[in-house]
Amino acid sequence: MIDKSNKKFWDKFAKLYAPFMKKDKEVYDKVCEYLSPHLNKDMEVLELACGVRPFLSDKFDITKYKNYKLLEDYDQKNLFDVEEYLANRDKVKLKSSYKINRLNI
Repeated sequence: MIDKSNKKFWDKFAKLYAPFMKKDKEVYDKVCEYLSPHLNKDMEVLELACGVRPFLSDKFDITKYKNYKLLEDYDQKNLFDVEEYLANRDKVKLKSSYKINRLNI
């Protein structure tokens, strides 16, 4: 049985956390910069409530760590899907429809 006694708290916190992390990327990058010298390839990091995306900074490639799939979030709708991220991270995202014409010159 799942304990739902503090679900409201985490739902409210998630709504605040995601925009904060996206808005203040400079602060997040500084935290990553600070941590980087203290981490090595043999270490593993446990990041709790990692629904937004663990290590939002592209300076860290989470796939280099053997347990990168062991991610969890209290609210399943906020759960970060590593496989989906990896499948889509290099795709171009267009906000509008575009027609691409190829020129053979």
